[in-house]
Amino acid sequence: MATIERHSGLWRVLDEQRQVIAEAPVLVLANGLGANGLLASGRGEVPWPLTAVRGQISSLATDGHPATLPCPRLPVAGGGYVLPQTGGRLLFGATSQPDDIDPALRDADHRLNLQQLAGLSGGDVEAWSSLPWQGRVGWRAVTSDRLPLIGAVPDLEALDRTSRADQPRFVPRQRDARGGLYVFTGLGSRGITWAALGGQLLASWISGAPCPLEADLRDALDPARYALPRWRSDS
Repeated sequence: MATIERHSGLWRVLDEQRQVIAEAPVLVLANGLGANGLLASGRGEVPWPLTAVRGQISSLATDGHPATLPCPRLPVAGGGYVLPQTGGRLLFGATSQPDDIDPALRDADHRLNLQQLAGLSGGDVEAWSSLPWQGRVGWRAVTSDRLPLIGAVPDLEALDRTSRADQPRFVPRQRDARGGLYVFTGLGSRGITWAALGGQLLASWISGAPCPLEADLRDALDPARYALPRWRSDS
């Protein structure tokens, strides 16, 4: 995906040769940090302060290793998390490092994950540190206020012409009766926590169904909240 555009009432996703990959009345930008790039390519301005936060997770095989290695049947979270995996492996982590673009797995980060695992299970880091391990590095999309962006994308051109936008719910949107442009990103390290409720909220935006949240909570997650300073400075 290289760019998006509105054409004949449909939202199009195009590749680098501007060939249409897909088109539909409704488009949801749910591609993490890439949402800003696609929005800028289609509309020319990005209102969201998204930051990339590096995270490394670790994985250990549970078969044939020390009995002290925890093997929970359900996810456990606190100062870190541990997830049981199929195939006899344990997944745990994770680190959090803003402004770090290093894609390589790091032993120091694995040891930090082991310390978090020990904190959750009461186990012995030293007993696990020599075990062969695997891992993965990724980047979380984090907003400046640590809350997700879930809802209809604001129409900044229309915002400049409106007389009232003192709350996010009054900000004009890039949508009409046929469809619209929406975003679901900025979940940070709480993607699993936000996913179900965020999905219901997004569905209510798109379908017009009753909102699952009170108005002030919906406003707190509304992507238009970052457009309000622009309106206030121009009004």
